[in-house]
Formats: sequence, C-alpha cells, structure tokens
Amino acid sequence: EILGVFEDEKLVSMIRNYTFNQSVRGIIKKMGGVSHVATFPEYRLRGYVKDLTKAAFLDMKGKKQFVSMLHPFKESFYSSFGYVGTNDNLLVKISLDGFSHYLGDVSKIEGEWEEKRVRATEVQDEFEAFKLELDLLQHHGLVFLNDMSNEYWIEDHGGVIVVFIKRNNKIMAAAKYIKIGSGENGIIFVPEMYWKSIEGRVMLFRYFAKHKDQFSHIELRIPYGVNFFGCYAIQ
Repeated sequence: EILGVFEDEKLVSMIRNYTFNQSVRGIIKKMGGVSHVATFPEYRLRGYVKDLTKAAFLDMKGKKQFVSMLHPFKESFYSSFGYVGTNDNLLVKISLDGFSHYLGDVSKIEGEWEEKRVRATEVQDEFEAFKLELDLLQHHGLVFLNDMSNEYWIEDHGGVIVVFIKRNNKIMAAAKYIKIGSGENGIIFVPEMYWKSIEGRVMLFRYFAKHKDQFSHIELRIPYGVNFFGCYAIQ
C-alpha cells in the first residue's frame, strides 16, 4: 500500500506500508512494514513525512497490524508515536576455513540428502511455507513474507539465491544468501537461514563450507531464538 501527498497533481512525498506476519511468542500476528519514505528536497520541512507516518499508522490499525517494522528514521522519532524498539538478529562473520570440519564424513547421517539451489525470485511460496513449519515458540520475532505480493518479493530479492537442504525429498533446512566479490575479498552473506534438526543444520553448513575455495568469509544473520555459542562454536 503506497500513501502519498500531491501538489498540483504531482506526487511530492510518499510512504509504503508492506503487509507481513510475525511470530510473537509462537502466535502469528499481522504486521505492517513502513519503508520507502521519500520527499522531494524542495518540499521538505512541511510536515509531509509526519502526516504520512500518522496515515500509515492509521492504515495499519485499520488492517489490525499490531506489530510494525519501521525504516529509516531514528528511534526517537518512532518513540514519539508510542513504539518501543526490539533487538535485531545477531550478525556474525566467520572465516569459511572455520567451517572445514563440516566437509568430513557424513555417512552416519541417515537418509538421502540433496542440495537444491534456486533463484529466490522463483521460490517465495516454497521458502515461506517451510518457515511456517518451524517450531514458532523457538523463533520469537520471525517475520513471514507469505502475504507479500510477488511483485515486491521479486523487487526485494534480485540477486538472492536460496538453497534447500532436503532429506528424502523433504526440506530440512533452507537459507537465502548473496555472493559478494570472490577470493580473499569474497563474502557469502546469509540474511536468513533455518533448520528443523541438527542434521539439517550440519548439511546446510556443509553446503556453505564447499565454497571455501571461492570465498574467504561468511556472514550469518542468526535466527531469532538460536543459541549462537551452542551452534557455531568452531570445532
């Protein structure tokens, strides 16, 4: 939903409210995502952004969106409307050499495992459906984009790759990632990753470990509710 201010039939200021869902202590709530706040320079300081922000909040209230993701202003701006910030996911950067132990023998892990790599723009339904299968009590704060229009999904996922880790043709882990550079300056950035079991996590990290000759580091955004020190200790 795009809200705008017009002068002489010309759009001079705008704001966009995306439609999401979010897990709050295991219960899925409707969520609004405010972004794309913009005003032409010559129309600044006229209160348009404040008016549009209020209009966006009223739009969210009408849609019963009780949770909001807000960009790009300071927290003090949103606190004046009664919002309280929450912690973001932990972001860690690790040398891919530290994942080398995942390239060891996995013959004792039961099942037939498969890595399926696809463009993110093609698998919105499949990726979001997998997230809904997770234990939501362990993923407080998890955001779902299943109600996001395919147009916006494609717009937001250009250049993003999705890998599905399957056991006996069932998805056990999944991740979105972006390749940045190569060689010593190369990084794999993983903004989202999830798994149903320890085995699924091991096979997902094994997939990324296979890239250690092409990239030097991996940046991982840790899922909500996951114990980083328990899962990512270098062995």
